[in-house]
Amino acid sequence: MSTVLEEERSLLEELEKIEYAVTKRIKRNASIYKPTTLSKDHNILEDGKKPLAQTLLQQHEIKKLIDKYQTQSSTLLTFLQNDKDEISQLKEENADSFKVFEKLYKETTANHQKTLLLGISKSEEDIYDMFSCNVEKDEANESQPLKKKQRKNRKRLLSAYTADLKLSKIFTEKESFGKFLDLQELYRAWLSLPRTISFDSNKVPTYLNYLDSITQFDDENLNKKTGDYIYYLNGLLSYLKNFWIKIQPLSIPERSITAIESNFESEKEKRIGSTATDGSIYCSICEKSFAKQTVFDSHLTGKKHKKNAQNNTKFEIMKLEYIIKELLNLLSKQLENTKNEAQRFKLLTTREKQLELKNISNISDYEYDYDDQDGTDPTESKNQDSNSDETIYNPLKLPLGPDGKPIPFWLWKLKGLDSEFNCEVCGNLKYKGKLIFSKHFKEPKHELGLKMLGIEDNFDAFKDISKIDDVLKLLEVMKTKKREQLLFNDMATEVEDDEGNVMTEKVYQQLKKQGLL
Repeated sequence: MSTVLEEERSLLEELEKIEYAVTKRIKRNASIYKPTTLSKDHNILEDGKKPLAQTLLQQHEIKKLIDKYQTQSSTLLTFLQNDKDEISQLKEENADSFKVFEKLYKETTANHQKTLLLGISKSEEDIYDMFSCNVEKDEANESQPLKKKQRKNRKRLLSAYTADLKLSKIFTEKESFGKFLDLQELYRAWLSLPRTISFDSNKVPTYLNYLDSITQFDDENLNKKTGDYIYYLNGLLSYLKNFWIKIQPLSIPERSITAIESNFESEKEKRIGSTATDGSIYCSICEKSFAKQTVFDSHLTGKKHKKNAQNNTKFEIMKLEYIIKELLNLLSKQLENTKNEAQRFKLLTTREKQLELKNISNISDYEYDYDDQDGTDPTESKNQDSNSDETIYNPLKLPLGPDGKPIPFWLWKLKGLDSEFNCEVCGNLKYKGKLIFSKHFKEPKHELGLKMLGIEDNFDAFKDISKIDDVLKLLEVMKTKKREQLLFNDMATEVEDDEGNVMTEKVYQQLKKQGLL
């Protein structure tokens, strides 16, 4: 058989396998890919509500499969452009069809025998299938012991081709699968930067202070001319770029980074020159002032300025600071979550911190799931296990966490979920926890209850009031004050008639209408 044509056929088969593998993953977990436009979203995929960690892992796996697909497509295109000689040779040989058939038959038989000798099985050929990375020893290597019924179908989710992917290599424990930024190392590097006046040993900025001021690069105390500062900026930029890419591997996040860099280059002349109050323009690269814009424009094209721009680190620092600010704008949600988490962790006692760190589950546990391709119903087996062996012991009736288990008792107490609050305005609904109770005052249900009591606007004035009697009393007080204010406004303006008699404007208008003036 023609070597080139066989390679083309093999490549086409491999491309089909990759397409099918990607389709199977998206069909199994619809959260992996969401169309950007509603017209492309037909809502025909099942949403199994898989954990976020598992979704991100499969997104990274699909990204790797797409890279492989592009590589093999390029190889196939090269073969297709150079297979004319092979095709013409086959056409000449077709004159004697039986000889060609016998030749191809022998080659096919030889290839089959070679495959049998190598011991390549069907399961090993399908290296792109889910769960194909598993071997018999996988169950013994799992971090936590599982019940026998669970071990039957619970396997590592990845394919044999992407078996080297590990969640622990993609995310750290503190990043919580892209929810938080892990900037502890960069915080320590920021503390050690050279400064004109060092920090007081009793007033060293905390991690939370660093997060609040991470984009404030105008600190005059910092010595920016040192290599340490540029090294710190490069480290921070590298982390933010990698984080932005790994939280959305299928959205081509590199485009956003390229757009930010090109935007800086297109406006770099505006950033180099700053206009002073007297109208002069200061060049930050050459550290010189120019009286007019025309003089400054001609200076930008000069050899001296270009030479300084190439050798000056100030321009490089400006670029790094700009890109970091823009990336942190894109990651504003994650930065805010990190601040809140740092604040929450700071308020915990030492024992609570130890308990929380102890209860952190192993990241690699999320790489395992139930294989639904072996002829059994995973949902049914899970339900059977939960009814028999997986009965959750929850005598205090604590709320369930994201892992389906009751949250720790100390966390339940910390969030105030042991306290119950009643709201008569919402129809005697009960809310557990002060935070949830406080948030509900801005919800549509509570505002609807206020409208039914005759309140049309200014809902904020009735915040934290949950009893109907208190609401009605406050409403009456507000109406009385409003009437008094209107009366005061009417009585406040005084006018004079032609004879010099002083009276309120209201009395004046009434007398004028009656023709008494």
